[in-house]
Amino acid sequence: MPKPFSRRSQPRFIWWILIAYIVLQPIAPAVGGAQQLRGADSVRLDEKEGRFISRASGLAVARGGSIFVADNGNKAVLAYSPGGRFVRQFGKRGSGPGELESALQIALNGDTLLLVNNAARLRIEAFGVRDGKYKWGVALPRRPFSITSQGGVLRGASIEMGKNASIVEVRTPTGKPSVFGPLPEMIQRFPILGGPFGTVVHDDRLDRIAAMFEVSDYVYVWRRNSERSDSILVKKVRRRGTRQDLLQAAGRDTSKGIDALYKSSMPVAIGWLTDSSIAVVHSDVEYRGQLFEGQFFLSIVNTRTRLSCADLQLSVPRDPFPRFAFHGAALYALVQHVPEDGDALAYVVRFPMPSTCAARQR
Repeated sequence: MPKPFSRRSQPRFIWWILIAYIVLQPIAPAVGGAQQLRGADSVRLDEKEGRFISRASGLAVARGGSIFVADNGNKAVLAYSPGGRFVRQFGKRGSGPGELESALQIALNGDTLLLVNNAARLRIEAFGVRDGKYKWGVALPRRPFSITSQGGVLRGASIEMGKNASIVEVRTPTGKPSVFGPLPEMIQRFPILGGPFGTVVHDDRLDRIAAMFEVSDYVYVWRRNSERSDSILVKKVRRRGTRQDLLQAAGRDTSKGIDALYKSSMPVAIGWLTDSSIAVVHSDVEYRGQLFEGQFFLSIVNTRTRLSCADLQLSVPRDPFPRFAFHGAALYALVQHVPEDGDALAYVVRFPMPSTCAARQR
């Protein structure tokens, strides 16, 4: 974000007004005629008394509007009221019960459990939402890139090459992991890509699962007990999309992997909006010096008509990376900004889904 004047010479509320003005605008034309999606409203998160978000790594929003932020810098999850007031902390740095060596993706199981991806130990840890107490933990065979939980079923998305699967499932808290789900053709042809290009995000709606893979421009949809999956193209309008030529080259010669890594889009969030519509957020990453920046795009796919509203550019800062979560018929983004004095501002922006689309394609 540009800094038109010194932070030290201005009251803090002026910074908040400027940030809100940039982010909270209606849908507007972007460069090239595509639509740009701006937030409808936002909530400033309380970071007083030395309590701040060091390295945001996950976001979840509860049915009542409560906000949960995974902070991998402090190895904890912070809970906030719908108005942004700090409520409690889940977990702390450590390796014992209720402690975290990492705090990455998070998920809510109704209003009772908070699930945390303790990836450093290949475990999912569960905490009580109301009391913050540690409940149980389960081990997974591999680090998941996304997690969901409903009823007594925990699911994580990761490439399981040896078993030709993409989803690991555990009936918590004492069940054993099982795997299922499709793999894109690119991974099947070049299994070596399942490591460096193995990012996959998923969401489930009852027994229906949707997944988006880093190596494909298709969203995959299937039912839990079915061996068949449907794949629907998410058209590329403004994002880079998947560079199949570069991925094939990397599959044949791993030294060429760096070209594919920074010239393709990556899925960072996915969510069911209705029984027939799925929304996906992609990032186009750029590496500048020692920093990563990104542009972010929202696409909505109708599973019945197979039409997609493709690549609405999200009005969020390029750095630090926002964290996204779908809840209901809206997308939420955790956005941070660090003024000159180093005191970070953190807020959650709500993006309602657009009612019109200038780039609806089959």
